[in-house]
Amino acid sequence: MLCCFDFNGSIGQNNSQQLSKLFKILKYIFAAQIIYAVLELVRNPWNSIMMFIGALNLYFIIKYRNWCNCVIYILITLTDFLTLVLFTLDSIGSPQGFGGSHLFEVFLLTKVPFYLISMYYCYLTYKEVKAIYITENRGNFEMNSSWNQRNQGNYQPPPPSAPHYFEGRGHRLD
Repeated sequence: MLCCFDFNGSIGQNNSQQLSKLFKILKYIFAAQIIYAVLELVRNPWNSIMMFIGALNLYFIIKYRNWCNCVIYILITLTDFLTLVLFTLDSIGSPQGFGGSHLFEVFLLTKVPFYLISMYYCYLTYKEVKAIYITENRGNFEMNSSWNQRNQGNYQPPPPSAPHYFEGRGHRLD
């Protein structure tokens, strides 16, 4: 799964309006994640490296438009989110508390909604990019359906059509 980087772009540059909005939101999340990673560098370098890797993955989502990068980002963010929640619950339950300043507590508690929001919008981007990827590569997926017709010699290939992007019911960001 980590070898699924498609540097040619998995979908074309023709975006739906929904996908353009999602990419704009992901750019803001990318900037916020870089800021969190720099602030985390002071407290815990390992978490900072993981946040930089997540930010790099967000860059790959925006630049190369590959749905697999969305899945990787969600998995990286989910592991960091679960670690953060377990650490926070453990620190709240201990008699010493966080053992640091209140600024550290506020920093940790602001990361929880950030991770939830970033995973949500990355999932929405995954759905849109995957739907566009499937509609653009529909001919490649339907190859086996007409196998018998090709062998009989009377097969007529379908005419090329303009891509029809995902227009089903879904969440709209207006």
